[in-house]
Amino acid sequence: MGCEQGAIKLSFTPNGAIISASSVRGQRAAAKENNMKQPSAKTADNDLQPEYDFSTGVRGKHFRRYQRGTNVVVLEPDVAKVFSNAATVNDSLRALAGIIRRQKVMAK
Repeated sequence: MGCEQGAIKLSFTPNGAIISASSVRGQRAAAKENNMKQPSAKTADNDLQPEYDFSTGVRGKHFRRYQRGTNVVVLEPDVAKVFSNAATVNDSLRALAGIIRRQKVMAK
């Protein structure tokens, strides 16, 4: 929805989905440029903890997939125990979608 009509937000948490809405009309107030404390030179140099090692990281590894769009779904813990990885979740959902399609065709 546009700013003039309010906004709807959908968030997924470990406990399920949360839908929140705002009926506030109009645009958001402009942010102040200096509203946050600026980091000191000492903390700016020390942002990463020593245990973080990105030396073997690949820049842009998931960029193309992200551009195509993603759907992130958080599974409830009991459901997550049944599925060992994303492939088993996708295979099961495809099988279920096939059953639903066949049911719809038979109902017509």
